[in-house]
Amino acid sequence: MIVGASRGLGHAMAAEFLDRGWNVIGTVRDASVRTPLHDLADRAEGRVIIEHLDINEPDHLAPLHERLAERRLDLLFVNAGTTNSEQIPIGKVATDDFVEVMITNALSPMRVIEALEDLVSAPDLRVVLGHWGEMLLFWLDRVESLSRIAGLERSVSDYVRSNFHITTSGMLNPALLRHALSVTSVDRLIFSTDYPFQRPTREEIDSFLNHFSTDAEREQFSSANAASLYGIDFSAKP
Repeated sequence: MIVGASRGLGHAMAAEFLDRGWNVIGTVRDASVRTPLHDLADRAEGRVIIEHLDINEPDHLAPLHERLAERRLDLLFVNAGTTNSEQIPIGKVATDDFVEVMITNALSPMRVIEALEDLVSAPDLRVVLGHWGEMLLFWLDRVESLSRIAGLERSVSDYVRSNFHITTSGMLNPALLRHALSVTSVDRLIFSTDYPFQRPTREEIDSFLNHFSTDAEREQFSSANAASLYGIDFSAKP
């Protein structure tokens, strides 16, 4: 199940999983708008199911769970997210806009996880967040208080350490790596790019890998963590 699969990265992931033989459940925020996911579903001969979910609407979660109650999920990928305009100086960002970003990128994914956790077949729910955690890792102190208000059973930091995988989305900044390792472990970090927005060079990638302590950690980050999470057998590739 890919939450936020209407277009972009979510849509691309849905197509890739289909190519690998998976069945896909993808969510769209606006049920009245046709999206690239609908085109993919038309070609998939029943292997793509489209569900309506606005992750910022908690009332959507219980009906979604009820519709999926007879299914079991092998993987839940929360891709939905938002951002403010990057052209606005931080001093001019409206408080309401910033709060919306935090709710969408931090609190709402927690709600989705908790609502659908019992549908996941694996013994532990696995969630992948791009862009170094969509700000979640950097606002854990703030989000911890929001999690209490939301009535989550566990703290957000506990979810991050045990259930989340974090991808870099091509932003190879050693400061981001150091902070990520201060709140989670290297086995939760996965190399990724964000084409066409982030396209690091081979030299930039090699330089970034030097910030890991050992070759084993570099291998985990570069390939082993992704292989374990997605069941990829690199030895089978040509």
